[in-house]
Amino acid sequence: MMAKAPALPTEIAPTRTAFVYETRTGKVVHIHQFVPARPGGTIPEDEMEKAALSFAPATYDRRSLRVLHADDKLDLSPEFRYRVDVRKRALLAERVEPLRPRDRPRRTKPA
Repeated sequence: MMAKAPALPTEIAPTRTAFVYETRTGKVVHIHQFVPARPGGTIPEDEMEKAALSFAPATYDRRSLRVLHADDKLDLSPEFRYRVDVRKRALLAERVEPLRPRDRPRRTKPA
């Protein structure tokens, strides 16, 4: 008789979020989320930080990047741009204005 596989959660959601930011400007260059394979799964903060930094764009000098760990209940939205107040080490969310049709780049037909 085969053992029954454990049921997977019906909704998989991130439990940890790390923001990789540039220390001079506070610009967030990468957002990294941990999604556990099983309910209650965890990851140590130092492992989360290492993973987040490894996925940051290579165009940034690694010495100028830091990681800010955010509240587990954080809901990210594409309507916001995130940055870090470097003095307070606090996450800031700024609403992004949608592009108006005349501001959008025009598509060019391939030659």
